[in-house]
Amino acid sequence: MKKMGSAAPREVAGIDAWEVPGLIGAELAHHVTPALQVVQRLKAAGLMTHSEARAFTEAAEHLQRIALTSQQITRLAHGRLRQSHERLDVAEVVRHVLAENDARYQRQGIAIESHLHPIAVISDAGLLVSLCEIALECAACDGERLQVWLAMQHWPEHALLTIRSRPHFRDGREIEASHSLQWIHLCRLADATGVKVRRTSETEFVQITVEFPRTVKEMAGLTAMEVDGGADHVADSSSLAGHHVLLVTRDHATAWELDLVCRKMRLVLDVVQDCSQAVRFCELELPDMIVLDEASRDSAFEDLRQHVLRENINFPCLEIVEAANVVELGTWHDGATSRVSRSELRPQLQALLAMELAKVF
Repeated sequence: MKKMGSAAPREVAGIDAWEVPGLIGAELAHHVTPALQVVQRLKAAGLMTHSEARAFTEAAEHLQRIALTSQQITRLAHGRLRQSHERLDVAEVVRHVLAENDARYQRQGIAIESHLHPIAVISDAGLLVSLCEIALECAACDGERLQVWLAMQHWPEHALLTIRSRPHFRDGREIEASHSLQWIHLCRLADATGVKVRRTSETEFVQITVEFPRTVKEMAGLTAMEVDGGADHVADSSSLAGHHVLLVTRDHATAWELDLVCRKMRLVLDVVQDCSQAVRFCELELPDMIVLDEASRDSAFEDLRQHVLRENINFPCLEIVEAANVVELGTWHDGATSRVSRSELRPQLQALLAMELAKVF
């Protein structure tokens, strides 16, 4: 089934079509709050029964969710969201979403059965929570009985969040997936977070699958990320074009490797030989990211670190190390840079540069 919302609509009469959901949402939000205040006054004056007030309030809250969703779709469609990159357990996030919405699910008569295995991914915490919540909302549009699984597929080692929706009563016809606002929102969230979503309709159920390529494994005590070299969200780095990378190295082979990748990603690369030169370079012009060769780390490293921290607490930095089998994600504000083995530069460098530079959005 073709994914809804994956292609941007054309502009009409000079207006960006993706602005329309946000404008509608803003208009709805503007009118819902006064309506809720009127209900409270009518209820306090005894002019509205408790059941009438509750029904009206639930309807107004639903309109508020529509308003927020519409505005979020516009923001996601425009891209370049500021995202963090954290190690997150998807199972814990799903459990949190289920617990937070349990009362509402019960009011709506939604029964949920979950089978969740602990799997860690690299993602933005807020967007991952929204992704899981909207996936469940979208599934609930197609049935009141939900089955939720989280498991690791064997190859490639991607995490799969699968949600099956079944209605309480069937008439024997194939269940049709609904093209809802939640589905468009889910597709937009998936595009923003680099995951894939698909939906299939069967006689018994509708199934939504969310595939997370950026899984994390524990390898000899080191955090490593599984990155598919052909993954669309890594290969498509056009939004990074023009960003400025400063490489600190004396090694010509390392500089050559960085230059090849930066040219492919249309990044601007400058090279200095040591941290003292890097400090002077940053005083004149701060790059968007620093790549540091471990062999070039010297006494001026701390000066360099403090200089960029003053500019941005989440300043992206990648350190190239001699140790084998290292691919670690981190930020200087928590005491660690992202690190990659010199031997892993060729397969991992493009993905790591893309994820680190995403922090400056």
